[in-house]
Amino acid sequence: KYKNRSLSKITYNHESIHLQQQLDFVGGVEQLYVLGGIIFYIWYFIEWLIKLIISGFTFGKVKAYKSVSFEQCAYHNDQNLGYLTYRKRFHWLKYVFKLVR
Repeated sequence: KYKNRSLSKITYNHESIHLQQQLDFVGGVEQLYVLGGIIFYIWYFIEWLIKLIISGFTFGKVKAYKSVSFEQCAYHNDQNLGYLTYRKRFHWLKYVFKLVR
């Protein structure tokens, strides 16, 4: 169904933000991208699980997903197509202690 559809600029920017977040873990060294990705997804899962538990499972998986700091940062900035040109490393950390309701 989606095989021949291209990504919108906003979706492409959102996913590019996630790539940069992964590179944060390895000092921006693209050759270490796989290691950054592994650390990123481990952090992602742990944060998602903690936020799901903290909420008492009351606001569901979708809200827990949107409460993950990586997602909050990406959703907050994905419509700003110039964001990656001035983005500071570890900018997503400011969302770690925030829950989306």
